Amino acid sequence: MGTALVGGGYLAWLLVPFVLSSELDGHVKGMVVAALGATPLATKILAIALLGRPTFNYLKKKYGLFGGLTGRES
Repeated sequence: MGTALVGGGYLAWLLVPFVLSSELDGHVKGMVVAALGATPLATKILAIALLGRPTFNYLKKKYGLFGGLTGRES
C-alpha cells in the first residue's frame, strides 16, 4: 500500500502539463499545480504513517531521518 501511495504521488506530476494547458484562471492553475507538486512528499509522509512505528524507527536509525543521531546502524 505504501508503494502504491509513493508511486501515485509521482504520477500526479504527469497531470501538470494538462493543468497548464487548460483554460482555468491563472490563480486556480497555480493552486492546482502547487498541490500536484506537493503530492509526492505528502504521499511519502502518509505511507510512513500507514506503515507505522517500525518503519519510522527504521528510517530514523538507518538514514538519520527525523532526528536520528548518527545515520548509521549499530
